Amino acid sequence: MKKIMLVSLMGLIGVFAAFGQSELNLDAAIQQAGKAINDAMVVGSKTALLNCSSSSNDLSVYVMDKMTTALDNGRKLTLVAGRDVDRGRAGMNLQVSSQINDTPALELGNKIGAWVVLTSNFEKNGNGYRYTVRALDVTTKRLLASSSVNVKDDQQVRQLLGIKETVTSIPAPASVPTPVPASTPAPALAPTPAPAPIPAVVPVQAASYKIGDKGPAGGLIFYDKGNNKDGWRYLEVAPVEVEFLAVWSDTFFDVNDNTYRTLIDIGSGKKNTQVIVEKCRVQTGNWNAAAVKIQDLSFNGFNDWFMPSQSELDQIFGSLKRKDLGDFKDRWYWTSTEVSNSWGTNRSARCQNFHDGKMGEGSKSERNYVRPIRQVAGQ
Repeated sequence: MKKIMLVSLMGLIGVFAAFGQSELNLDAAIQQAGKAINDAMVVGSKTALLNCSSSSNDLSVYVMDKMTTALDNGRKLTLVAGRDVDRGRAGMNLQVSSQINDTPALELGNKIGAWVVLTSNFEKNGNGYRYTVRALDVTTKRLLASSSVNVKDDQQVRQLLGIKETVTSIPAPASVPTPVPASTPAPALAPTPAPAPIPAVVPVQAASYKIGDKGPAGGLIFYDKGNNKDGWRYLEVAPVEVEFLAVWSDTFFDVNDNTYRTLIDIGSGKKNTQVIVEKCRVQTGNWNAAAVKIQDLSFNGFNDWFMPSQSELDQIFGSLKRKDLGDFKDRWYWTSTEVSNSWGTNRSARCQNFHDGKMGEGSKSERNYVRPIRQVAGQ
């Protein structure tokens, strides 16, 4: 079966050049590259996305997450589970942001049982950037497809790359002496005042917010951790028009094991959401799960939403709902925190009643309200 598929793949080699293309924002570029790779593949190809080589781990992780979603939404490829790719990379001492050449890529693909491996690269290109994805046949070692897309140098890319913009100081104009007529005796020269100091180049800091302020995506700031460690300081909850009803998962599965673990703490929601979505991808019947819907969400130009952890949702209640901010309903809202060993299996997740703030447990098949959140950089 595999040989038949690979022979078919050899006739589908396609190279999509970026030269002459208009520049896209990062999310649109990832979507375009993902569609190009999907279109070049045969249905059912067991495919592994290995890396995104770049100068920033944050950017590489972001691109990998979005590309995985783009490929998965195509419903055409069979993706190797992210945990298996992570283990394979770790065994070869490779990072998600490492450059992976063809030889180690094929070796890694063999180790994790992939038929096709995808390597990607994000690099400077003139005034912007270029995102390139390459598909290699693990058995024949041939290039199956390549997609290259030009990416705008915008605020989102600079933030992910950790680039701080600067204000360029303007030097003071040189003084021009007034000419003195030759027939007139020159007046006594007054002492020349010292020139005013030229302002130093200072970095432009990220915006500062207070709890309850409107955030960059149009929601409300509900938490300030006081520092910008890990690239974020504030948490922003989406406005009411983004709110929706959903099941936690359509089928029961356990994420509280040695590999996957959903957590309670503030700062855990983003990773929890990634963990849940990864589980949904490898188990059928979970396309309506709350976390999957959030990962596919784009609102006001922002695609980095996730499902709040138990403590993050509690902060929303205490900082906003209790003060009648955010238009929340007096209903139950899901968290991304799973309940361990409920009824002998993991059939429940944590939820909170926004009428009185009480935390509870709900069956994963129940429909509760969901309000996505996102991390925001600050001073």
